[in-house]
Amino acid sequence: MELDTAVERVKRLLEPADAGDKDESVCIPQSSNAPSKGIFSKADIMVICKQCAPIIARGPISEARIADALNETSAGSQILKKYTLFQLTNRVKYERRKLTLKIVKA
Repeated sequence: MELDTAVERVKRLLEPADAGDKDESVCIPQSSNAPSKGIFSKADIMVICKQCAPIIARGPISEARIADALNETSAGSQILKKYTLFQLTNRVKYERRKLTLKIVKA
């Protein structure tokens, strides 16, 4: 086992990040055209709110309940194809929070 001298350690610590191993994973920043906010259209939100109204109003929010509710109509099925269940679950949770805030403010 080789021991680094103080000079070698300092050089290694000060070398630029890109001069090190090329095998390290690189974190690529999100491109500016990637949808990170506002991914649902107004029409999609209306369908989600209509089809998932009982889920938004009460009871557990689960991927199975959301999928069952959306599969009842062709518009809901299209939404299931367009978005992941993770995204849809978060949207339903958001709609429930909005509903709760409306009730609290009233």
